[in-house]
Amino acid sequence: MPQHVMPQQYPPQPFMPQHLMPQPFMPQPYPMQQTVFVANGGGRRVNHVLHLILTILTFGLWLPVWAVLAIANS
Repeated sequence: MPQHVMPQQYPPQPFMPQHLMPQPFMPQPYPMQQTVFVANGGGRRVNHVLHLILTILTFGLWLPVWAVLAIANS
């Protein structure tokens, strides 16, 4: 009796597990960017006496912090 033989694909396709199969590229949407401006209208003022004391106690190391706060809140 003749044996029935299943046709094979040539070249044979190697088995690839599902987690290794290449996935189609899906571009991710850009995150929304937002610019926020904060106005210090009547807000907290810089306590210059406190910053002077901190600058003296830290031998001037606090001076850049004081300068940035003074410029930002002017």
